[in-house]
Amino acid sequence: MVEYDNRFCSVKGDILISPDTVEHLIGLYPVFNELSAEDRAQLIRKIRIRKFEKGSVLKSRKTALEEVCVVMEGYLRITTSEKNSQLLLSYIPKDDCCLLTAPRLCQSQALKYEISCPVDTVLLTIDDDAFLQLEEAYPQIRNAVDNRLARQLEELIFFLDVKVRSSQLDQLYYYLKYLARVFKTDELRITHELIGQDMLIRREIVSRLLTELRSLGRIDMSRNRIIVKDFS
Repeated sequence: MVEYDNRFCSVKGDILISPDTVEHLIGLYPVFNELSAEDRAQLIRKIRIRKFEKGSVLKSRKTALEEVCVVMEGYLRITTSEKNSQLLLSYIPKDDCCLLTAPRLCQSQALKYEISCPVDTVLLTIDDDAFLQLEEAYPQIRNAVDNRLARQLEELIFFLDVKVRSSQLDQLYYYLKYLARVFKTDELRITHELIGQDMLIRREIVSRLLTELRSLGRIDMSRNRIIVKDFS
């Protein structure tokens, strides 16, 4: 859990915490440990800790959030529209950085996507201009950003490719393996309803496909619980 300074309170979604606590949060991410003391102090002044309630939308298909977001608690869901439904593209888990919120770092604007909070979520946000200044001064940060952004875009493209080219059974198995990798656990606590929303298929079809995957030995399951075998 993120430890918040009890002397401060939440104001319009921004959680005001002490500089020492922000310093500690930055220290959790190796890329920021490369900063000089002066640049680190400047970065702290540009950081906000923001709390978003379940269902909040950070970025809609028509708007942009010009901040780099690091997930401290909860997770983010990235979707795009398909026939008036929300097609899942990827999840951004706790301790990961969502670069798709920073338009000037992302060249994928042809893909209209939305970023939302499926659960109550706490983000560390860095103003895009401030982050770009750090990139210019520290090539290692730029390299880390390029590598992570490339992986996120690969996930988006691969997810779309799987959706187009694969059978529903293979799509579902890939989806479950993907969740297991993202959240670093083979045991997923997830409802058939949520799977259906992510995969754009009816709940009864989800149940049938899960039963088939279990018969093939690819998963085990019980109520709201799925164990994914060999998710590497």
